[in-house]
Amino acid sequence: VITSNIAIGRSPGGRLEIFVRGTDGAVYHKWQTAPNSGWSDWASEGGVITSNIAVGRNADGRLEFFARGTDNALWHNWQTRVFAEVRAEMPETKAAATKPRLRLPTVPASYES
Repeated sequence: VITSNIAIGRSPGGRLEIFVRGTDGAVYHKWQTAPNSGWSDWASEGGVITSNIAVGRNADGRLEFFARGTDNALWHNWQTRVFAEVRAEMPETKAAATKPRLRLPTVPASYES
């Protein structure tokens, strides 16, 4: 069950990717298997968030998502490289599985003023 708005991004290869919060508070992710084609199964990306998710695209095309964590801090995660036709690898955390997925970072995002 989805408990947030659906956030949508488009990968450089033209595939849509969607991100939602599940009933357990974790981020879930689903992507098109090819542009204008079918969809993957839902993949749990872990973490616990308390807000809707926002997705943006960096200048080089990598997707990045943002959400509020249980500590009320801004958390984010991003693709580490761009692929046109292959799922991009995401940063790994201590509990990360071996398949490439989005992972919440182990520390909140920080910004310089």
